[in-house]
Amino acid sequence: MSFVGELTTYSIRVFAVNNVGIGNSSFLVSAETELLSEPTPTPTPNPTPNPRTTDNGSNTGAIAGGVVGAILFLILLLIIFLWVRRRNRIKEHERSVRLFQSMHPIENPMAVSETKPGQDAEPLPEKTDIPDELSYIVLLEDWEIASDNLKLLDKKLGGGQFGIVMQGLLTTAKGDSEVVAVKMLKDSAKESDLQDLMTELTILKEVNKVPHPNVIRLIGGCPIGGKLHVITELCTGGSLRHLLINSRVYPSEENSSNYINLSSTLNHRQLVKIAADISNGMVHLSSQKFVHRDLAARNILIGDDNMAKVSDFGLARDVGGAEEYIRNNQNLLPVKWMALESLLHGRFTIASDVWSYGVLLHEITTLGEEPYKNISPYNIVSHVGSGCRMSQSPQCSDEIYEIMTKCWKVDPAERPTFEDIYVSLQNMLMDNEKSYINIAQVIDEGTLTETIEPKIESTKDGSIRYTKA
Repeated sequence: MSFVGELTTYSIRVFAVNNVGIGNSSFLVSAETELLSEPTPTPTPNPTPNPRTTDNGSNTGAIAGGVVGAILFLILLLIIFLWVRRRNRIKEHERSVRLFQSMHPIENPMAVSETKPGQDAEPLPEKTDIPDELSYIVLLEDWEIASDNLKLLDKKLGGGQFGIVMQGLLTTAKGDSEVVAVKMLKDSAKESDLQDLMTELTILKEVNKVPHPNVIRLIGGCPIGGKLHVITELCTGGSLRHLLINSRVYPSEENSSNYINLSSTLNHRQLVKIAADISNGMVHLSSQKFVHRDLAARNILIGDDNMAKVSDFGLARDVGGAEEYIRNNQNLLPVKWMALESLLHGRFTIASDVWSYGVLLHEITTLGEEPYKNISPYNIVSHVGSGCRMSQSPQCSDEIYEIMTKCWKVDPAERPTFEDIYVSLQNMLMDNEKSYINIAQVIDEGTLTETIEPKIESTKDGSIRYTKA
């Protein structure tokens, strides 16, 4: 009330007033006012921040920090992984070099021992003074076929430097006719080549006592005109090497820029099945303590339904190009397929066959590409001995390349057995979800040109180059 003074005494009487009039008053009441104090200023409140705005800013910063931290963590993991892998490779390389240097190479690293392919425990047939015809009869025993039952056809299937394989027509004991393959020596063959043929026949007799679908089937042998002829089943698919090369599909010129994957008339499962067949055949051979010594795609024959069969135990080698072998003391050595201990000491074992199988796997995954294609055969000993190995081809899966690298261990005891390899490949065949060899199968070629058989050319350094014919 603005009309009230400070420190003043007032008498107050209250009346009741309504629409009728003024009523009676109350008793008189005295009241004294006091001194008014200075008004206290009202503090201005601080504006309250918008909690939603604050939360949004905090969340954005936290998310950004988390993303950056995760990226840095992944980069750190990648760096650690690459460093560990590089360190392991360096250690493996150094270990290979040390093991290589610890070996004492023979005077000529390209020489092989006098041991021929065959059982480790059995001596090979030696030259005797008895007539050849009688020697053949003793060697053939129950496997002899009368010469009247065999007719040589005028069709050459293949051959090597001193041997040749012809197509023949065999009349069986039941009177049926069967087209067969017949191996024989050329007129220029030497006595050592005859020993090789007799050795091969000896091996075939032993491994065919229990026939195996992935080993070439021996039918028998017969002497014709004083010459030994070895008769085996006919594999119409030819050699694996030719199958792989001929399966390649080349792009047409207008689409060559878009050509990325390796294309083939074979699919990835067929290729893995062929690899499994070969390992299964080698399980059979190794179980009987036989050593092949020349396991390569050129020495694998293809039968019905692309069934792979291990063959050529020392005679019918495809040595049209000397770049595949190095000649030493009349021996031809397939150096690019040979294990390190074979190159250094001429030592051939089942473990050295496993090494060769690893190289054969490279041939399969690259559709017949020459191994170490940029390395001269004469430099293979130093190249492999220093720890170098073939790199993983783009179409080869990590699982198959791991088999290869295990096959190429310097210590033979660290290499897998053929049983191990066969089980691994069988497991891959059971996996219908993954392609272990990244090959694009061409069924309807469309814009691609038809499969062309490449021409084999040899370069000055002794390597092989495939070109379109």
